[in-house]
Amino acid sequence: MGASIDENDRLTQCTLGTFLKRIINTRRTRANAQSTHCKSTNKRPALCIVHIAVMAEPEKGVRDFNSERVLSLFMSCKSDNEDLSIKYYTDAYEELCKLFPLLGTVFSFVTSDVVEKIKILQDYIKSSEGEHYQTIQAMVNYEVKNNLTIQKKKASGCRTLLRLHRALEFISALLARIRDTDNTCKFSTEATIVLFRLFGAVFGFVASDVMQKVVILQDHRQGEQGSNYETLQTMVQYEVENNLVVGKKKPSGCSALLPLHRALEFICDFLIRLHDSDNSCRFSTEAVAAYDATIAKYHPWIVRQVVHVALYAALPRRQQLLIKMKVDDSAETMEQITCLIHSCRLVFDTTQELFTKHDLLGIPVA
Repeated sequence: MGASIDENDRLTQCTLGTFLKRIINTRRTRANAQSTHCKSTNKRPALCIVHIAVMAEPEKGVRDFNSERVLSLFMSCKSDNEDLSIKYYTDAYEELCKLFPLLGTVFSFVTSDVVEKIKILQDYIKSSEGEHYQTIQAMVNYEVKNNLTIQKKKASGCRTLLRLHRALEFISALLARIRDTDNTCKFSTEATIVLFRLFGAVFGFVASDVMQKVVILQDHRQGEQGSNYETLQTMVQYEVENNLVVGKKKPSGCSALLPLHRALEFICDFLIRLHDSDNSCRFSTEAVAAYDATIAKYHPWIVRQVVHVALYAALPRRQQLLIKMKVDDSAETMEQITCLIHSCRLVFDTTQELFTKHDLLGIPVA
């Protein structure tokens, strides 16, 4: 599937029906207008994924998304001794936040949540316990040992990171689908809007949650125990040894990382499917498959049904999404997406192994 990477180096208050109808009809009108414009101009963008410019209706102050920076940060996240740096992890998420506005208004909900989680983690890093929030491992160890993963007053670093972790899974899967599908695959903006508008209940990590988890981890890193939150390993060790996994006063690093971890799996699967599919497929089917194979298991039946309806009703075709992101189907672009998927997967697998070892996969998330 492309280049290989050395593993040591890479890394409402209306009914649901009424709400969905309102969103879909509104977005369909705008989508049709945009489609007419594209047909009349008959232009095809020829930019590489390394630099994706903000397209329709960008928020003021939003800078261009740089996938090369995301790749570099994720590659730097994992050290030679397998520790995962929380700083590089949150920095990568901050860059990923620039990607969401490219997919439409709906992703503004994602950005606000990711930023919130990032702030939580950054606060931990700056806190008096910041030394325990330098890595994911140190944060997890610290919060688990000190029973800080479940805190009532403040989200733990682990709970916060868990939200971001789940979101990263979604991002990976999304990028994979963008890479693997072709321009005939339906991927309408309507569904994306409905999907992320419901993320608070559906994906959890998106609607004002991802950033919250990132912030929790960043707070741990910037806290008094920041040295324990430099890598995931040191974080886990610190929180576990000090019984901080279920935090009482504030979310532990482990509880903040778990949602991010789960999301990362979805992102990887989404990106893989995007990479492997072509423009003739029905891309909504691929999106549903990625969801069902990853984070769906964390949602109740009714939520899963809502997500399915949203995805099937509105996702644009692969070609339309690629155009929005101003990327092409070139071998170079696909290779870069492959590298991104691989790096995300390395981080996910390492985190999964660490959380499994310390029995943290079932802790309450921040």
